[in-house]
Amino acid sequence: QADLGFQEEAPGGTDATWGGFMMVAKRTLSQSVSVSGRVERYVDPKQVLISATNGHSFKAWNASIGVDTALDTNLWWRNEVRAYRADEAIFPAHNGFKTTDGVIGSSISAAF
Repeated sequence: QADLGFQEEAPGGTDATWGGFMMVAKRTLSQSVSVSGRVERYVDPKQVLISATNGHSFKAWNASIGVDTALDTNLWWRNEVRAYRADEAIFPAHNGFKTTDGVIGSSISAAF
C-alpha cells in the first residue's frame, strides 16, 4: 500500500507533500495462531500530519512482528513488537533525542 498527500499553504506558508508505503505479510501457523510482519516508511518533512517534538521533520522506518491468537470465534489476542528508525533524532530520550525507538504491545479484540 502506498499513500501520497499534498497540502497548499502548509505550516510555514509553503506547499507540502507527505507520503509513505507499507508491506505486510501474514502466515497462518494453525487454526488459531498466525504470525505477521510489517515494514513501513513515512515521510512528512513539513510536519503536516506528524510533528516531531523537537521541530525536526518526520522521516522514519517502522518494522513489526505480531502474533495473533484466536481465543474464541469472536475473541482475539494480539502481541506485537515494533521498532522505529528515523533519519534524524526525533524520539525523546533521557538526555535529549534519539533516532531509534520501540514498543511492545498486547491487546484483546472482540466482535459483537
